[in-house]
Amino acid sequence: KWCQDKSQICFVGEFGVPNTAEWQPGMTHFLELMKKYNIWWAQWSGGDAYASQTTIQPTNSFTTDTLQMKTIQDFLTSK
Repeated sequence: KWCQDKSQICFVGEFGVPNTAEWQPGMTHFLELMKKYNIWWAQWSGGDAYASQTTIQPTNSFTTDTLQMKTIQDFLTSK
């Protein structure tokens, strides 16, 4: 609301959910709200040294996407 009232761009930096099916509906709802209110966002991705359940780094030599990546793919457009 504040961003809308002030005509400012809102940005949510570094969010993440565990790589489990139970968390994907919540992440979808979150991303739907980001899209609805035109809020920019960044998903925490990690890296080789990052061993958290929230990483979206592909597995199996970068050939298998995580559940989180599959969830956010529909939201990675400019429309």
